[in-house]
Amino acid sequence: MGGIHDYIRSTQFSVGTLGVTGAAILVVVADAVMSFFGSTGNDSAFNAWTTDISTPSNRGNIGSALAIQPVIATILGTVVFGAILGMFENLIVAGQSLDYFMLFLIVGIVVIIIGVVSFFLSKESPTLIPSRDEKISKQLAKPFNFKLMKNNRLLPYVLLIFAIFFIFFNIYFSHILNYFLYGSAKEVTEWLSTSIFGNSSSNSELVAGALFAVGLCLGIPFVIMSGRLFLNKLKFTPVLFISVGLNAIGLLIMFFGGLVGLKEGAALAYILIGIFFIGVGYMAIYQALMVWIKSLYPENMRSQFEGVRMIFNVCIPMFLGSLIGNVIVEHMGIEITLSYPSGNVTGWAPSYWIFFIAFFVEILTFIPVILAEKEIKKNPPIYQED
Repeated sequence: MGGIHDYIRSTQFSVGTLGVTGAAILVVVADAVMSFFGSTGNDSAFNAWTTDISTPSNRGNIGSALAIQPVIATILGTVVFGAILGMFENLIVAGQSLDYFMLFLIVGIVVIIIGVVSFFLSKESPTLIPSRDEKISKQLAKPFNFKLMKNNRLLPYVLLIFAIFFIFFNIYFSHILNYFLYGSAKEVTEWLSTSIFGNSSSNSELVAGALFAVGLCLGIPFVIMSGRLFLNKLKFTPVLFISVGLNAIGLLIMFFGGLVGLKEGAALAYILIGIFFIGVGYMAIYQALMVWIKSLYPENMRSQFEGVRMIFNVCIPMFLGSLIGNVIVEHMGIEITLSYPSGNVTGWAPSYWIFFIAFFVEILTFIPVILAEKEIKKNPPIYQED
């Protein structure tokens, strides 16, 4: 429902000038272009680069930094983006507010500047050897050669762990801010907003984002510690067993806290504790999997296998997880109505049941982790020393 709110606000000006169909096409095209270049820069080039410049003995530290990045992004998105929206909320052209237009414009310019600066500051690995002996079509098809998987039996297990965990992750994660804004936790968000700012609505998005960010921030020291104590020593499955368990505990806390109907201070406590466990588990799992899979890539096919990882890490989970999450929200959520100048919009907000169902899906993550542990004992892997 929050997505509908943001979409309507950000496209009001476009709808007025282009029409509904034109605005919809423009949004889809812009998102596709952004995703293409974003995936090329981050998912392919950046992730392959972090593999090239690291070794198994220090990838735990690099994995910690990569796992913490989403937390920093959440904080920036909450504080800085909220400040930009507030700064331009009174900027009106042709009767339409341009606060979201200015947000996207400013963020786009900042991203461009960061990209240009990074181009000059980033350095390739001195041991990197370019591969020009094959056509691009062959290079694209090569990672899907099942003989490679047969010779690297751990890689399919790690990809399967990625897929199962992030299917469950996408069930609830895209709805969690809506849970605070419109769902079962709406009362505690409004209570906090009133207590801090003196009103319950105009700062609710800032409060909701801060709740999520605070819980994640508390887990950062544990993620750094796991990188140094376990991942730098190539002990991956212990981290996965512990972090999946912690994440599951967080989901149960979020469910039972909402089910009992705790209010105000008690509700705030269960949310912070629940998000803490969810955040620690998520960051540690992501960190362990990213470090592990980088150590399993064939040395001359890292970028190609980043694409394979994205299929299991993003493509499949976003499709299945979002589909399951939407069904849960529509059948077990809370019916709400939002009012806009153009009329009312009716929809559904998530209830605490979304965490309960996500918990049962997450438990399936233990299956490939157990299989991977057995494979390690049967055939101890030899990791690439770059």
